[in-house]
Amino acid sequence: MDFNAITNTPTTSINHLRGILQLQQKNLAQNITPQEKEEQGFVTVVHTIEQLKKFVQHAPQFVAIHQREVVGYILSMTSNSKKDIPVLVSMFETLEKIQYEEIILAKYRYIVCGQACVAKYYRGQGLLKRLYYCMRDEWKGLYDLCITEIEAGNVRSLKAHKNLGFKRIHTYTDDKNTWHIVVWDWRNT
Repeated sequence: MDFNAITNTPTTSINHLRGILQLQQKNLAQNITPQEKEEQGFVTVVHTIEQLKKFVQHAPQFVAIHQREVVGYILSMTSNSKKDIPVLVSMFETLEKIQYEEIILAKYRYIVCGQACVAKYYRGQGLLKRLYYCMRDEWKGLYDLCITEIEAGNVRSLKAHKNLGFKRIHTYTDDKNTWHIVVWDWRNT
């Protein structure tokens, strides 16, 4: 596999959005075995093409393309997107209350990673890092922080984000799950 043949780019077509949804379906917690969830990680939120189109109106979405197939993605969300996905409302409400470096998070300029996923065959090769750096390069200067939340049982994702430089700043439990809010501070990168 020549990983240099993989292109990391903001989405530019409806086919990119469809590719995101196809990859998402293959990695949803309810669509994989408990062993796969534990070993490979998972995604939790189901999006629609209409929701992704709304996201694109506010911010680029980032994809990794190999041979015209989406093999990885990061969904970007601004605060304008907070009501587009009902399950994420509690996360945005939490972000308005917690602190990072003794300042209320809402006072920072931040972008939210609404979900990140890499196709199984492409994992462990630095593709997630490349996608996040593509996102950072697009937004650095406009945003101070990149924030995401990770379900506590998603050990692989927690480890991958920690290795990228994300720091856990808050943990909360909603009516179903425990979530860790993690931050990557772009001001010094």
